Amino acid sequence: MFDVRYEPVVINVLYIEEKRYFSLQLLDIFTNSWYLGSISNRTDGNYLIACEDWNGTIPPGIKNVVRLPASVILGLGRIQVFDSNSDIIAQSLTNETAFKVQTLSEFTSAQTPAIQPLSWNAPYHEARTANASTEEFFKVFNLIVQYQLLSDKDKEVLKDFERLHLGAGIEFSKTDFNEEEWSEIEEGAAEARNEILLSTNDFSLAENGWIRSPENAAKWGDDYLTRAQAAWFAPHINTIEEAVYLISAADSQGDTYNGSSKYAITFGKEDIPNVKYFWSITLYRTNGQFFDNPLNRYGIRSIDDIEKESDGSFTLYIQNEKPEADKEKNWIPAPKVSFSLSVRAYGEITKTVLPPVVRQD
Repeated sequence: MFDVRYEPVVINVLYIEEKRYFSLQLLDIFTNSWYLGSISNRTDGNYLIACEDWNGTIPPGIKNVVRLPASVILGLGRIQVFDSNSDIIAQSLTNETAFKVQTLSEFTSAQTPAIQPLSWNAPYHEARTANASTEEFFKVFNLIVQYQLLSDKDKEVLKDFERLHLGAGIEFSKTDFNEEEWSEIEEGAAEARNEILLSTNDFSLAENGWIRSPENAAKWGDDYLTRAQAAWFAPHINTIEEAVYLISAADSQGDTYNGSSKYAITFGKEDIPNVKYFWSITLYRTNGQFFDNPLNRYGIRSIDDIEKESDGSFTLYIQNEKPEADKEKNWIPAPKVSFSLSVRAYGEITKTVLPPVVRQD
């Protein structure tokens, strides 16, 4: 997390070989995204990251300036690993070494400005649960929204919420409302959570049982519902220029995936994603976490040693039990309970990535 309330930060991006995907995703409070890396700007050098309202002097040695409408910025680094055992370059590249971060005053050897410590407590995972504390969620909202520069539309919308004591920096407490008022607020919050959850089925057009990243992913503008849907189940989604996501939670019969069944997905030559870097298919538990298994295999990537037919086609097997030996290379271990699948395509070329239907095997 980058605190640029008082001064920008300078990020030094190392030279990373052309064939290796890497990125530093920079997110504002509303999860709109900007990037340093393979697709957006591959050049190594020093980049100054600032809030849009910063009007200081850009020092020598800065290659480019990235301005976000936020004074607290989340940074997520991704570096492609070709082989976890033998990829020496990847082993030496961590987010800390590939992206060296300094404050502007450190970069210029100037005096550090006096700052107030940043108070940050944003439990978005708790906010997604049915028993989430509405009061705590509103407190967090009032805390973090003060670090976002609001558009005119945002200001207009928030004006309607002032009567609920929602707004930048406002101290929120349910004790400011009588029992009947608070009951109505709780009811409204529960209805909103349900609407967001149910509407995730319409997050984007579904084909072959896969939901594809919306065209405005991580560039939400005033599309508040889609942004809320993404915050619910894909809070750090990339722009489609960076990586396309496809998510599936049910098989060809419409039944939710469950490890008590066995599944297969066959990629014909024409089904294989056409990408500049790589694609992957990953299995997630319903809580969004990986499924721990003896192989430490959480999915399969295009750069893995996949068993293929002579024409380049292949079948992946998703099940709890270890399959026959000739299928093990293509096996994605699954828990005995419900799960979902996610395909990511980094540097999509043809804009037509669409995995085949997943069938019970």
